[in-house]
Amino acid sequence: MAGWVRSADGTPTAVTWAPDNTVRALPGAGDSRAVDVDADGTVIGHLAGKPVRWAPDAQPEQLPGYAGDPDAFWELAGISAGVVVGQEHTGNKALGLVWAPGAAPTLLAEGAVAPAVNARGSVAYRQTYENKQWLRQNGVDRALPFGSSPYAIADVAALTDDDIAYGNISSAPVRWICA
Repeated sequence: MAGWVRSADGTPTAVTWAPDNTVRALPGAGDSRAVDVDADGTVIGHLAGKPVRWAPDAQPEQLPGYAGDPDAFWELAGISAGVVVGQEHTGNKALGLVWAPGAAPTLLAEGAVAPAVNARGSVAYRQTYENKQWLRQNGVDRALPFGSSPYAIADVAALTDDDIAYGNISSAPVRWICA
């Protein structure tokens, strides 16, 4: 499990918890927060306001930005098989991004929030201002149907490696089978 703890002075420090409840602080100076951990132990999060990836037993590697805005900030959401999903906020835009290992980030969609990625590289995301849920498989977007409404009534919470999305519609649990 990955997350953060606060020191006596209130500074957050990124940590991981092992199955035996051992807590390990991740390297790096300053405010840090871990968000998710991959099957191989790679952790993603933030260090001094920048998006980072901590390979197992390694120093943090800063993930590159997309728009080049020095005032941008990021919200990472998940990692699977080395692929990271999140958002870059730059100016008045929220950019849904995907970081593949060793590559520059690619734009998922403007205004997209991507809560889940799986080992196949499929990404579940929603269009914030369009109230639509999507699953991107092999570069193709598939709508996750949930009815029509002008209000945000559906959310994806998890995505299995078999492309089954779990979430809710109007607070009721739902499963979208997209294999």
